Amino acid sequence: MTHNFDQLIQQFDAAMRGIIAQAASLPTPVKFTRLLQMVERHGGREAANIVLADSKIGQGLTNLALSGNENLIFSVEYLVQQAPWNQLFTDQQLAIAARRVPLSALKN
Repeated sequence: MTHNFDQLIQQFDAAMRGIIAQAASLPTPVKFTRLLQMVERHGGREAANIVLADSKIGQGLTNLALSGNENLIFSVEYLVQQAPWNQLFTDQQLAIAARRVPLSALKN
């Protein structure tokens, strides 16, 4: 792996921790306890891989949606679709993320 790729992975890890903190700060807080544990144990990219490989939609994503669709921007599925993070994931993973959280549904 190149230095830039390793740096991108480290930055993605920080971004994952950021969405977890932001979700916890919502007026109706959404706690990503399991996700935070995965990030701490495996790092942000591998945690995202685990989330995207799960055939079931996670409770955290459901809770974000219930707190308002605008809060889906704090989801793993939204984050992985954003540049530059999207280059860390396969087309298949991005398709799964897009099915769960379509970007078109979040545009104003």
